[in-house]
Amino acid sequence: MISEQIISLITFASIASVTPGPNNIMLMSSGMLFGLRKTLPHILGVVLGFSSMLTAAVFGIAQLLFVVPGLIWGIKLLGVCWLIWLSLQYFKAAMASTDDNNTESKKMRSRPFLFIEAFAFQWANPKGILAAISCAGAFVSVSNQASERALIIVSVFLIVGIMTCFLWTMVGNVLMQFMAKGPYVKLLNICMGILILLTAAGVVLLV
Repeated sequence: MISEQIISLITFASIASVTPGPNNIMLMSSGMLFGLRKTLPHILGVVLGFSSMLTAAVFGIAQLLFVVPGLIWGIKLLGVCWLIWLSLQYFKAAMASTDDNNTESKKMRSRPFLFIEAFAFQWANPKGILAAISCAGAFVSVSNQASERALIIVSVFLIVGIMTCFLWTMVGNVLMQFMAKGPYVKLLNICMGILILLTAAGVVLLV
């Protein structure tokens, strides 16, 4: 019975992690814009940020977000403001990338996510919040002890999450050789800005 639960957990984690979502699309875009090495802090932020949220969900702490509506709206407001600000930086970088030799262009060049930014974003990511709460509720029978259950569930998601994050980043990294210069950089920055704005809208509408 336990082995069947573990197999179901691995399947759930794989589907939840590999399907397109804000994290995966942004990781792919980051891989195209900055390469694998500079995207590593982003990957770690995604994996560890989601793990912290999943741990909270297993212990029931995440239910506070629904018991205290003002708390979740506060988190949403902070997340949306930050996402809007970040999207503007990508739009500025897109406009400045027309002339790579321009001094102002270099000052406004976009940058990859910092670890703390990717970590914090997980707590405002609609797909991640729903996946964490659903997983915590669906796999209660994995163990009777919350600490052991959290260890099992988080370990599975850590392993699966790292692999899928690297997969999406490597897809972008491979594409980088075809889109590393010229108008493609501008297009990627614009797409990244639009994606982040759509994510901000999702934070407001879906959670």
